Amino acid sequence: MNIPKDKIKRTKGFTLVELMITILIMTILLLMGTSLTSSWITRSQVNNASSILKTAVFQARVAAIRNTNNKTSTEIATSVCIDYSNKVIHILRIKSGTTCSTSGNEILKSMTFSEGVTIKKDTSLVNCFAFSTTGILMNASSCTATLDDIKVKKNDDEIKINIV
Repeated sequence: MNIPKDKIKRTKGFTLVELMITILIMTILLLMGTSLTSSWITRSQVNNASSILKTAVFQARVAAIRNTNNKTSTEIATSVCIDYSNKVIHILRIKSGTTCSTSGNEILKSMTFSEGVTIKKDTSLVNCFAFSTTGILMNASSCTATLDDIKVKKNDDEIKINIV
């Protein structure tokens, strides 16, 4: 049976195969975009924590040199304390003997960082940095005594910083 071409009714729209291929391509593009976005977010969080740490150290050093507590050069004037449970970095003016306690000391500034970010010296978590009135890093219980080779890390993203 021959039907003239002008009498054949053409359907409009997509075939099932065309629709499935389109959905497959969209899914692949969406998955690629999601993985790229998550790694970008992680990298951004590491960069942010690194920047916050550097800022905290510089501000603590300046506050120590100002020496508003009239401490001697052998005493700890300020400290930078890292609270991993609350995701906060505190800059403290030391009034009592405890270098990393918010009770009894004056909180100069608090800055938050993202969940899962760690700050390490070698393989140990860094809890604090303590400064004398001359702005020099001092040895104190549970505090790191050097500012070189500090690693800020989350998942596989890591930044190694040296704070001068």
